[in-house]
Amino acid sequence: HMTLARGAMPTIAQALEPFRLHVQRRHDAAHMVDSDLLDLHLFLAAVDTPLHQISFQAVDRCIEQQHHKG
Repeated sequence: HMTLARGAMPTIAQALEPFRLHVQRRHDAAHMVDSDLLDLHLFLAAVDTPLHQISFQAVDRCIEQQHHKG
């Protein structure tokens, strides 16, 4: 869990760290981690939601939709 000064907003790198760790636990292969992080960057480029309001579930749904589209 990341600790920030009161009122401070996380950087993208700080916000992505828990997701990166989550992905590493799910996948052994480094290329899968890189692929999922690329998906996450594409997701962040497509949404207008502040980082602190984005849930893992929203990201997973978006990634799953993208994978089904091909």
